[in-house]
Amino acid sequence: METSVQLVDMIRAFYNNDKDLFFKTALQIADQEAQSGHGAIAHEIKRLLKNSKAQVNPSITYEKTLKDILDEISIVLKPEERLGELIQNVQLKNDLKYLLHEYRERAKILAHGLSPRRKILLRGASGTGKSLTARIIAGELHLPLYTIFIDKIVTDAASAKLKELFTVIHKNRGVYFFDYFHAIGLEHYMNHDIRATNYVLHIFLQLLEQDRSDSIILVATNADKSLDRAILQRFDDILDFTLPDTASIEELLLNRLVGYWENTPYMQSLVRVAMGLTHAEITQACNNVIKYAILNNQKRVEDLSIQEAIAAIQSKYAR
Repeated sequence: METSVQLVDMIRAFYNNDKDLFFKTALQIADQEAQSGHGAIAHEIKRLLKNSKAQVNPSITYEKTLKDILDEISIVLKPEERLGELIQNVQLKNDLKYLLHEYRERAKILAHGLSPRRKILLRGASGTGKSLTARIIAGELHLPLYTIFIDKIVTDAASAKLKELFTVIHKNRGVYFFDYFHAIGLEHYMNHDIRATNYVLHIFLQLLEQDRSDSIILVATNADKSLDRAILQRFDDILDFTLPDTASIEELLLNRLVGYWENTPYMQSLVRVAMGLTHAEITQACNNVIKYAILNNQKRVEDLSIQEAIAAIQSKYAR
């Protein structure tokens, strides 16, 4: 039974590229074989381990290891989006402007013993612009955007994977975007259910607090404003994403329907129909009415068509 557990440890060590644990476990197995009277097997295991250590290629660069880690648990983009593309409440846009300014001028801040805001919680319903904001921050700062696959982290080797990832964050400057943060046990943490709290969350929060890198870490969640203060305090700032208000809905309609529709006296009626939808849902309604016009060789879209497209989305995504 003990050997079976050690074999699992060896496979896990191999998967996580943990050479020290791999060799240590293999030596333990060799010692057990020797004690069981299987001297030849013990000798062969130790011989193979000695030869494999001698053949480890010292020319393998650390950068290659970082790339391997990123390839395994993330997708990388070089976004070109800019701040002007975000339609959100004024407070959030102002906070985002200041965050970008603070990071660009971080040398001045660091010279006075302070740190720029880098660890940001993006909080709000799906479809309100959190992913777009991650692309905007990366685009504005000309940094690569690494979107982390949470499901690739939540494994038996979660602790090792997170430690590797935060090593990458420290060595490889970029914007690291953790979407669906609540999927790693946040609901249990909020309910103070320590036994049920996902161990991954605990490790993540510890590493986040210890991070002193030059990268920007963005954590997105759909959880509401009841988040525990112990979690909130780990972040340098919190950006709250809200459903579009009247002004935002008007801006969305005009921006997305440009070339097909202009502001008409019917705007307020459309706003009332669209109220309660997310930015993504309103955009989808606009896309649908544009595609309908294209397929029917129409150069313009009518007010009624827009209303019907919005109403269809309201019906489909009824809350």
